[in-house]
Amino acid sequence: MKIIHSLLVWGWRFFQRIHYSWHNVSIGKQVGFNKTTIISDNVRIASGAAIQNSIIGSYSYIGESSILRNVKVGSFCSIGSNVKVVSATHPSSIFVSTSPVFYSTRKQCGVSFVSHTIFNEHRKVSDFDAIIEDDVWIGCDVLLMGGITIGTGAIIGAGAVVTKDVPPYSIVGGVPAKIIKYRFSDLQIKSLLADKWWNKDVEWIKENAGYFSNVDNYLKFIKDKI
Repeated sequence: MKIIHSLLVWGWRFFQRIHYSWHNVSIGKQVGFNKTTIISDNVRIASGAAIQNSIIGSYSYIGESSILRNVKVGSFCSIGSNVKVVSATHPSSIFVSTSPVFYSTRKQCGVSFVSHTIFNEHRKVSDFDAIIEDDVWIGCDVLLMGGITIGTGAIIGAGAVVTKDVPPYSIVGGVPAKIIKYRFSDLQIKSLLADKWWNKDVEWIKENAGYFSNVDNYLKFIKDKI
């Protein structure tokens, strides 16, 4: 039965790859994805990645061996290799022990000492393990803890361990990750978030791509258009 199931999964993925290729989607070798994953147009997923129960926005790419399960990824995101989201956690204060036998009925080690679950060990945000908003750049070997949101335009430095929400257009790094600086001024960030260029028609974006190399020029351009 396992062999038959494996063949069916292989066959389904084979035809899905063909379907996705019509939408300029490239899926590398040994990429795991399932029927509850939605991949938008113009996406690249490198070899060895696992993308399951997730939503991937247009014009985004995901590097080799990254694991994104139950994650919402926006458009125009750049995600490096070996990026992982870990939703499971343990209590770190108040509880005498971190062992799940004292707070979970899932019997992770075969037994449980409680009659009902008293600690939520899987952190979520809007039913996703994590949300990566639009135009986010995540470096290689980043670990994202569950229940967090990476704000639009943010940059996560390579090797960071992100344990809490990341504000839009901030640059964070380290273990645990901390804000290093913001990419733009408060007014510029406010203007970009109001403009939402990533939601505009792609033909408009292509036509005006020349303004994207300088934030001042771009903001002046959209202001003059109003």
